[in-house]
Amino acid sequence: MLLVLSQAGYYFLDSFLFANGPQLELNATVQDQIDSLKLIQANEQRRSTSVNPNYLSDYRGYLMGMSPAEIDRLHQFRNNGMYVRSKEEFQKVTGISDSLFKTISPILRIPAIKNTNFGNRVVTKKKIIKKDLNTATATELEAIYGIGKVLSKRIIKFRNALGGFIDERQLYDVYGLEKEVVRRVFNSYEIIKIPEIKRYSINGATVAELASSVYLSWDVAREIVAYRDSVGGVTKWEEIATIQGFPIDKIERIKLYLTL
Repeated sequence: MLLVLSQAGYYFLDSFLFANGPQLELNATVQDQIDSLKLIQANEQRRSTSVNPNYLSDYRGYLMGMSPAEIDRLHQFRNNGMYVRSKEEFQKVTGISDSLFKTISPILRIPAIKNTNFGNRVVTKKKIIKKDLNTATATELEAIYGIGKVLSKRIIKFRNALGGFIDERQLYDVYGLEKEVVRRVFNSYEIIKIPEIKRYSINGATVAELASSVYLSWDVAREIVAYRDSVGGVTKWEEIATIQGFPIDKIERIKLYLTL
């Protein structure tokens, strides 16, 4: 009985001291201090790991999971005097995947970018000087993200068949070249020197002359000549657009090489 009474007394005394004593007030104060220190540490850690992509080094980009090609595209963008102004633009410039973008997006820190004055001199974006698409080599085209050896050779081959690009829309006609890649091409290239192209008259050209255009096959060229001879001449573009096999979606390109 004495042993039981001693244990019970100890239990109630211990509960009373912890419930009414000053220890809880001291523990709460200490806990508040600990929580504040943790918050400060978290903020410091977040600031130390945040990255301004406009000044991203090769090593930091590698640690973030970026490939050398993705890092090079960012550096090339910056070398042209341009700044990444949003996280979305960073993904567009570098071409990183959506999964990697989702992973590193929280640590990207992009401050507001303003023009900087140095006395009377104002620092602005560097003007991009574009090269002539009609003189670009396969190696130069391969430097554009999305164009490999196969596509670069295909572009050159198509350009040679045309006798040179005379309209920017013609680059979209290269098989396998996506629209986004074409837009990247024209970020660095444009048609500066337009080649001299001989235009043939629909009403006077031979089958071979009509078929010399990359947009018309021999069969379609023969159909055009047969139709022309049967009606005594073509007077409207709408007439040949009805010919079987005629590439109606390319008619604006065909007009560059043929006349009525």
